[in-house]
Amino acid sequence: ALGYYVYPNPKKSPAINNMNNDNIALVIEAHKEAIKEMELSKGGIKATLEYSKDILRYFHYFVDKTHVKDKRLLKAALQNFENFLREEYRQYVIPATGDIMPMPISALNKTMMQQFAYYLQDNHKGQGVETYWRRFKRLINAAIDEKIMFENPCHKIKVVVDRTITKAILTEDELITLFATHYKGESKEIRRGFAFTCYSGVRRCDLLTLTYDMVNYEERTLTFKQSKVAGSSSKAEVEIPLDDTLLAIIGTKDDDAKDNYIFHLPSDVMCLKALKHWAARAGIDKNLTWHS
Repeated sequence: ALGYYVYPNPKKSPAINNMNNDNIALVIEAHKEAIKEMELSKGGIKATLEYSKDILRYFHYFVDKTHVKDKRLLKAALQNFENFLREEYRQYVIPATGDIMPMPISALNKTMMQQFAYYLQDNHKGQGVETYWRRFKRLINAAIDEKIMFENPCHKIKVVVDRTITKAILTEDELITLFATHYKGESKEIRRGFAFTCYSGVRRCDLLTLTYDMVNYEERTLTFKQSKVAGSSSKAEVEIPLDDTLLAIIGTKDDDAKDNYIFHLPSDVMCLKALKHWAARAGIDKNLTWHS
């Protein structure tokens, strides 16, 4: 109800008659505005209803439309969540393809979120755990802002980050041995990326953002902004010299390349698994991690 009333027998009182006319005019105007709002929001309402039946569809939509610099980390966080579903919530997985079927927002309850937090802690080390958890919560918050979700299932759930982990350092001889070791099914892209990190010191999170237009082939330099301090430090932008080895790793952009990125690495989990398998085949008994 709009709260407007039309009184009977208005002719007996000019004041009541005027009040009725004013209220009728207000109701007509409110009705017009309501119709206008419905027309404007019709597409949004439909989309909201659709996304409430398939929340992952919304997450992918948000990642694709956002223009933030850490888009690839958002993608990686979403990929982690989908991998978690494939392992722990098989009821949402299509057996024939491994794809995730439409999942309603009601499925994202506190129990699932706590299990996902444990999954991140089991499959990642150090800062990576916290990074992916924060990016995933960003997807949840976006859905809440869009009125697709009304409660935050991640509320009060925290991940535990082990900050005491010591990173293994490879000697020059071990690096030579590692890169001389090949095995069936190895990833050329992981080899390229890890080699670039070893010989340049560039973090894995920054590797994912490097593009060919950041490379000055004439001056043999690479200029980029460090993800961890971008926006908060005057030293965010760095320029590193490129020797023959680094230039050979970078190479040049293929004519049929789908985008401008230099490296196309799989998820953090896949990279770490490949790195450990590679080190084992090379006979290197160290807890290798990717500089992140």
